Amino acid sequence: MAKREPSAGLYVHVPFCASICNYCNFNRGLLDEPLKRAYVEAVAREIALRGTGREGAERGVGAPPERIDTIYFGGGTPSLLSPEEAARLLAASRAAFDVDAGAEVTFEVNPETVDRAKLEAYRAAGINRLSFGVQSFDDDELARLD
Repeated sequence: MAKREPSAGLYVHVPFCASICNYCNFNRGLLDEPLKRAYVEAVAREIALRGTGREGAERGVGAPPERIDTIYFGGGTPSLLSPEEAARLLAASRAAFDVDAGAEVTFEVNPETVDRAKLEAYRAAGINRLSFGVQSFDDDELARLD
């Protein structure tokens, strides 16, 4: 059996929510569009600084590129990002790290924040797996959770 080279995963936290759920203890806040845009740019810069790939090589970082085989966008509600913002973060990741061509790219989605066109645009941006955080399928339970 061939030995697999070590790989890593990349987690991108998106701390914005359309509303704050009482049961959730994750780091999050209410959606603020200007803050979200600034956050996306800050995360893209941070990825470039942490990366050891092409951008890291340009900065003279001596370590070999780390192979990334999974990228996971969690939150908060990552599906509050526009497809263009998601693509921006994926492009930054691919520029900074050695991301496998077949990497699993997961995006947490709240069904209330997407439609077919947005999902298709996410797919075109490179997202190939969705995670729906279902708390319950029972409307009464959902009402109690809020």
